[in-house]
Amino acid sequence: MRLTFKQQIVLALVVSLLAAVWFANANRTPIRELEPLAASRVIADRGALVLDVRAKDAYDREHVANAISVPIGDLERRLGELAPAKDRPVVVYCGDGRTGEQATRTMTERGYTDAANVKGGIAAWKGAGLPVVK
Repeated sequence: MRLTFKQQIVLALVVSLLAAVWFANANRTPIRELEPLAASRVIADRGALVLDVRAKDAYDREHVANAISVPIGDLERRLGELAPAKDRPVVVYCGDGRTGEQATRTMTERGYTDAANVKGGIAAWKGAGLPVVK
């Protein structure tokens, strides 16, 4: 079977797109993710710093006990405040886990050796029956 010129172009574009996606993901810094119950154990047993990277108004409505509010847009600028936690466990969460993943990656790339994202964010935290402060 012989491909037409148009089909060859489409195939080349698809292959290029797949290669770009693979390359982008291959170069991403891997992060650690924790299920909510495991995250709660790290907080309780290891005294982890708890970081809420949602918008401040979401934090004000409800948050994990003792969490510090550092909205994702402020994270880079405020990493200096968190420097004492560089070698301490840090549990990061957001609303659904995606922004927390980004924040955890940023922290890992900046030398926070024990940062982990709560898989599924505060939604999964509450879904696991874990408490929040309102």
